[in-house]
Amino acid sequence: MGEVLPPALTKQEWAVLERAGRNHSADEVESLITRLRHLKRYRALAIVLMHDYPYGFTREMYEALKRQVAATEGAPGDRELSEQALERIAALLPPEPAPVEAIAISIS
Repeated sequence: MGEVLPPALTKQEWAVLERAGRNHSADEVESLITRLRHLKRYRALAIVLMHDYPYGFTREMYEALKRQVAATEGAPGDRELSEQALERIAALLPPEPAPVEAIAISIS
């Protein structure tokens, strides 16, 4: 298999998108777009432009495809191509949320 693709956006860049979406701040997004364009980070730029549009990918879609690939037999080379496609999709998704730790509360 080929080299693993790094995420398209850093955690900080995803945070800008999430914050801008909650606050309806086009200025933050425009600033991010300008910076990415200047740095020629076209893959990241595509993600920003697709963010919150219905033709983007979700983590649920990715997980469903991953299960299907694992459960399916195909022609020689199909599994490798499918796994490469999964890696590419994973690189376009926001970081996974941190696991929520259970907190024990004692009431005396």
